[in-house]
Amino acid sequence: MTFEYTPAESDYLNYLYYVTTKSKRVVKKRAINKLVILGLYFIIGIFLYNSQGPVASGLFFLLCLPMYFFYTYFEKRQYLRHFTRYVRANYGDEIGVLTTIALDDDGVSITVKNTSTKMLWLEIEGIIETGSLILIEEKSQNAIVIPKQKTSNVEQLINELKRIVSSHNIQYNEELNWKWK
Repeated sequence: MTFEYTPAESDYLNYLYYVTTKSKRVVKKRAINKLVILGLYFIIGIFLYNSQGPVASGLFFLLCLPMYFFYTYFEKRQYLRHFTRYVRANYGDEIGVLTTIALDDDGVSITVKNTSTKMLWLEIEGIIETGSLILIEEKSQNAIVIPKQKTSNVEQLINELKRIVSSHNIQYNEELNWKWK
């Protein structure tokens, strides 16, 4: 079966956000960064309390409290800038170009422009369906990113992938409510 889609920059950004939220190392790093900032606020607040008194310390904590919650917003913006540069550098040739994906019992073939690549189902680690994407993950940690809204006959594609998954012992995960946090 053959399906066509035209990926956009936002599709690759969503893929990178998904991979980031599933990485234990990144989740740990983000939590540690928040704790470090909280610790710095606390140490500076205690220093102000000892040197300037409770009023200065209280004002400092009142000013820092919103900043702590804005940190998540600034962190997301930083990831967006970094990922946008990455997507433009690594996927720039694929953005806005008609991509054809063909599924058969041997593997999956992807054609972008005049370049065609075939992967056997033995090389596929799993398939993940989010609210906006279908990700076919290779064992080499690469993935085929298929935007659901821009794919012809997406329901037929999903049904075909589920059929192939059951016959090739590949994991199929549905995370339809996944959101970037």
